[in-house]
Amino acid sequence: MRSLSRLAPIVACAALMAAPAGSPAFAAAPAAFNDLRRAAGECQEGTKLLMANDVAKAKERFGKALALVPTYPDALLGMGHVDMKEGKYEAALASYEGARDGYRELGESIMDLQAKRFTETQRTIGTLRDNLRNLQSAQTQNSTRADPTQIDRQVATIEDQIRRLEAVEMPSRDKPTEPPGEIYFHMGNAQFRLDRIDDAIASWETCAAKSPRFAMVHNNLAVAYWKKGRLDDAKKALAHAKELGFPVNPQFVADLDKASAGARPAAAGGPPAPPVAAPGTAEPPASAPAPPGKP
Repeated sequence: MRSLSRLAPIVACAALMAAPAGSPAFAAAPAAFNDLRRAAGECQEGTKLLMANDVAKAKERFGKALALVPTYPDALLGMGHVDMKEGKYEAALASYEGARDGYRELGESIMDLQAKRFTETQRTIGTLRDNLRNLQSAQTQNSTRADPTQIDRQVATIEDQIRRLEAVEMPSRDKPTEPPGEIYFHMGNAQFRLDRIDDAIASWETCAAKSPRFAMVHNNLAVAYWKKGRLDDAKKALAHAKELGFPVNPQFVADLDKASAGARPAAAGGPPAPPVAAPGTAEPPASAPAPPGKP
């Protein structure tokens, strides 16, 4: 398995492959519903391009979706991810906030699209599990010929995709306009990059409340709590991330234990900005956050 360096918050750049779609309130008319479907298709293609690291073409697709439906949440999320990759964190945050607000404008007209996307998520999870079993079987049968490092990376990537897709919940008809927790996860990532730590914590805590199975957000909370001197909260968040199956960095755990005991961890420099991970991955950065001052 890939080696894990000391963790800072992980930024998942792409929207979940099955993130619910959105639309403005005027979607009741047939033409508007057709625009919604077309916008959804553009976003799906944009996400695929972003996963292939073709940022320019992905941005073009998300732009086409927004031309059809200016408040379409998936398109705004996609634009936010593009801005994150380009280092435009203020713009990314504005796009994520627009996606959040876009959900609040939605009506019942997009519930069928949301339900369909959730069904596609479940199928994708099944396919990924099959791919994972095949990869692990090939790893065992061809251990002398295959590159174990490359296979380990592929296994880790698929496992991370499965974890994130499993966090997507079925859209609720009780609250069809409620933004999903993952939007607040991405908002927190942008806020952390802007050194707005308190805002990032608030966003990530909202994500954790809305999507309790989303393990990655608890890892990010652990780092943010550390920076604010809330070491007990950091340890609890990191333990929860591990319970949910996130590959917690053992060195991060050790540094937290040392900090709690009053010893200075090995990492003495300030924390680097979190990396923009490729869609479907959660690549860790190269160093841990510096120990915070006393609360």
